[in-house]
Amino acid sequence: MRAGGTLKIGIKLDDSMIEMNVIDYGVGIPEERYQKLGEPFYSNKEKGFGLSLMLTYKIIE
Repeated sequence: MRAGGTLKIGIKLDDSMIEMNVIDYGVGIPEERYQKLGEPFYSNKEKGFGLSLMLTYKIIE
């Protein structure tokens, strides 16, 4: 969060499940970028590969 903000992470455990909540109070993502989030090789960084979010989705699935 380059412009500042707060990130809260919470974890709740019980016998058969783990629940994880991530709340980001940063400036947000522009609407036009939402459709491409998670696509392989999509990045707005000069040296980025655009694989991190896609891999994260796959691991969670």
